[in-house]
Amino acid sequence: MTLPITTILASLIALLLVRLSLRVIQLRRKNQVSLGDGGHEDLRRAIRGQANCAEYAPVGVLLVLIAELQSTSIVVTAILALLAAAFLLGRLLHGYALGYAEKAVGPRVRGMQLTVLSIVGLAALNLLVPAIGLLAGRTGPCRQLAGSSISGVGRARFARAGPRSRRMSRPSTSTP
Repeated sequence: MTLPITTILASLIALLLVRLSLRVIQLRRKNQVSLGDGGHEDLRRAIRGQANCAEYAPVGVLLVLIAELQSTSIVVTAILALLAAAFLLGRLLHGYALGYAEKAVGPRVRGMQLTVLSIVGLAALNLLVPAIGLLAGRTGPCRQLAGSSISGVGRARFARAGPRSRRMSRPSTSTP
């Protein structure tokens, strides 16, 4: 199974976090501060920009991963891609505003708005997709992994297989 949205988002967020970390290192060297901010406003803002990214990134990436794992339609995948893009843009705006701009209140506020709204949207998507599946009589990938969706032919093939091949076999992807 490939997870292109999660892969792209996690990779870009990781690169953003590295860039924000390099900014903190640069300002620490410039201001000759090894711990804390030494009373330097620019360093304090850069530290908070880096920390804020580190605080929000895991939640956003995890929500995208969960949604991508349970995505069963092109519509859900498209919504997921838009929410992931909004999350990334929010993190970029917020990181820029705190790490590089002195008085960039607009990008900082917009960045947090995009971040929070995308997290709420991702959480809602993660709650709605399985709920809709349950109402429609489908339970998604978990049901397949449990083996309850193995067709009659697949079940017979599974029963004939020896103990070693049972561990190695994959559930059928056919639906009941």
